This record gives sequence, C-alpha cells and structure tokens, in this order.
Amino acid sequence: TPTQFYENSTTEPDSVFWDFGNPASGAENYSTEFDPVHLFTSPGLFNVKLKVWIEGHEDVASKFFNVSVPPIVNLGDDTFFCEGDSYTMDAGPGYESYAWSTGDTTQTITVQTAGTYWVEVYNDDDCNAIDTLLLNAYEKPSVNLGSDLEFCEGVLHELDAGSGHASYLWSTGDTT
Repeated sequence: TPTQFYENSTTEPDSVFWDFGNPASGAENYSTEFDPVHLFTSPGLFNVKLKVWIEGHEDVASKFFNVSVPPIVNLGDDTFFCEGDSYTMDAGPGYESYAWSTGDTTQTITVQTAGTYWVEVYNDDDCNAIDTLLLNAYEKPSVNLGSDLEFCEGVLHELDAGSGHASYLWSTGDTT
C-alpha cells in the first residue's frame, strides 16, 4: 500500500529532500515533493529522513517506519446452503482481532439466513484485510408421508415421498 508523507514545518520551506531508506525502490527512494507518496518494496524497518531548507537553514528529521505484510483472509467462494439449515464461516486462525458484519468478533460465525456477510481481520501490526461472502439459500423440498399408521405385522403398506425430488434416502437404506 502506498504511504503518504507530509512535510509539516511551521514556516513554508524553500525546498525539501526525502530519503525513504528503501534503496530497492531505485530512483523512487528519493523525492523533492513536499507531500510525497512512497511504495515500500518489501516489509521491514525503514529509516525515513527528511531534509528541509528554510531561508538558507537546513534541518533534518528522521523516523523509523515498520512496514508489515497485510493479512490475507478468504471466506471462500460465494455459495448456497439449504434454507433453514445453518452455515458456518471461518476467517482463519492467527489474527489479532475479527469484526464480522453481524457484530461478532470471533474467528467463526454460524448463520441461518441468506445474505452478504463480510469479515475484517487485523494482524499484530494493526494491518487489516476484508473479505465478503454471498450466501444464497436453496428452498428445502417439502415431504409429507401422511399421518402415523398402526397396522398388524406382516401387512404391507406403501409410503410415498412424492415425485420430482432429485434423490431419495429412506431409513431402510432404500433410494426409490
């Protein structure tokens, strides 16, 4: 992520010279802009120096910047679940904090409603990442086997779950 720097002298400088302490960035390691933007080439600790010239006088300031790797969070692909069931989303372990669109602050949440959900995670360096998941619901099929039956042993009764379902699985193991 590019970092914005600001020169904030109480008197307007004649000129400035920034050294971002990032030689791997080549010519981009230096700037004469008053409020430059710099993209650090890798994580690490960088000593950023600023030289300011005001009315012929030079002043130097420096500060160390810790550039961290942002976290990566992945809730997976948008998906479907069966209406009325529950669905668990997991942002993954190892983050300093979690903030879900539901208000939860845990690694995982379980929901029972279709919708768009997001999580924002923070690592130890206070860097963040966000991911979103669209959860769609399939309507559950309706099955009615009728009223409970009492009958004598040896007498056969046919149960009918209805037609048009993609598959069937009875308590006996039958799939018809």
